[in-house]
Amino acid sequence: MNDETRAAVEAGTPIFDLRYRHGPCVTFSREDPTEGLAYDEEHALATLRGAGLVVETVQYGTWRRVRSYAIEHDWVVAHKPAIA
Repeated sequence: MNDETRAAVEAGTPIFDLRYRHGPCVTFSREDPTEGLAYDEEHALATLRGAGLVVETVQYGTWRRVRSYAIEHDWVVAHKPAIA
């Protein structure tokens, strides 16, 4: 979740109605929060960096722009730095 995603959810653009806050993320199911989660982007990246990983790529999927189940999810490429 970032500002663009929050605006899209507010506008009803994605099929996922991510409205329930659950710790550092939001979900579309209060009863089963693991059914669909969106982590706060800054929290997720800080967690990866805090674990000593280097974030190489953040790729945003189409789910925030397409009202369909035929979407692409977001993904992150991170690696552990080589020891000199």
